[in-house]
Amino acid sequence: MRGIRKNFKAKAFFVWIITICLLLSMPMFTATAFSKIRYAEPEEERLERILSRPNKRAVDTAKALQSFTFKRGKTVLAGCLVCHSDKYLTTFEGGKRLSLYVDPEKFSKSVHSEVGCVGCHVGWGLQAHKPPMTDNWRDVAKMACKNCHDYQFVKFSKSLHFKRLTESKKSEGGGLEASSSGEDKLGEGAKRPPTCFDCHGNHEIVKVSAKNSPVSPRNAPEEVCGKCHEHQLETYLENYHGKTLVVLDDDRTPSCFECHSNHNIKNLKNKDDAVSACRGCHKNATAAFVGSFEIHADENSFEHYPVLFVVKWAMIGLLAGVFLFFYPHTALWLIRKLKENNKHGH
Repeated sequence: MRGIRKNFKAKAFFVWIITICLLLSMPMFTATAFSKIRYAEPEEERLERILSRPNKRAVDTAKALQSFTFKRGKTVLAGCLVCHSDKYLTTFEGGKRLSLYVDPEKFSKSVHSEVGCVGCHVGWGLQAHKPPMTDNWRDVAKMACKNCHDYQFVKFSKSLHFKRLTESKKSEGGGLEASSSGEDKLGEGAKRPPTCFDCHGNHEIVKVSAKNSPVSPRNAPEEVCGKCHEHQLETYLENYHGKTLVVLDDDRTPSCFECHSNHNIKNLKNKDDAVSACRGCHKNATAAFVGSFEIHADENSFEHYPVLFVVKWAMIGLLAGVFLFFYPHTALWLIRKLKENNKHGH
């Protein structure tokens, strides 16, 4: 009997220990469960939400700079804008005069107004502007985007634009932060590959969803992509997609980014990429569907589109032949009719 009681007490003690352990571990399991619920949103959206927050250090520095103020008329200027709001503020770079003016009104409406100048112009302050602070200042600012938007930068690093940018830097004998002004050395007349500022702007960056944003679907073809891809813009505007978006202002029509993506730019020469792009609107698109339609077709290029070129000039020749026959025939018929009328006294 004593053995049974002893065994029972041992089991009860063991169960009690397990119960306490389970109770102590409950907060950990609960936290894990809640974290899974919290991040049930798509990973891409979660990262964009987190990584788009302003850089705290840059915000703190920008606030400190605001203590330096100057009153010009009725306008109170602070920080860097005390000097850079002067329209006549310039410097010389590469033998050319460069404006250092920043429009205070436009900057105040930009999405980066809270971050301030030093959020992008890393390492700058109110002290005298001289080397090494001024070395490659433009490229430092261009590459600063990744400090807050590193997820977008990772996507950009996989794009065709970034590949060309890297090749351009290597050809110039420098790293990624090497000088990127002017044309690159990828070929005669080749344009410098774009960085973030070339598409989004610099001091007046607005939300992508804003109607005046250069990268909005409606504005992107003409204000961004078309600046480098003039020929593609011309053929796009001649196409159904381009006409409905630009002429009819139909925002349901795909813009450049809907097909070629935004940060991870693709040229869509790969059939799988092209099919994936078309399925954004045409859910049942297949490789045959993609092969039967060419958005950037150029009827003036015999080298790339021989059938289209021949059909175009055949139609022009047919129409010209019809008109060349029709007008002289009609003119001769009228002359004959007039003569017959005069002959019969009508």
